[in-house]
Amino acid sequence: MSDKKCLGKGETPKAPKPEHKYQCARCGATAKKESRLCKPKHLKVTHHQG
Repeated sequence: MSDKKCLGKGETPKAPKPEHKYQCARCGATAKKESRLCKPKHLKVTHHQG
């Protein structure tokens, strides 16, 4: 039994990708990637840029 050889080609254990953290466009708090806003109220203010 040679378990060491199994890890040679393509069998390398992949490390879990860290969750990408986005900041809320308004308050800078940590928000989800999809919304990018921590509060629903902030959604109405997003188009108010510039």
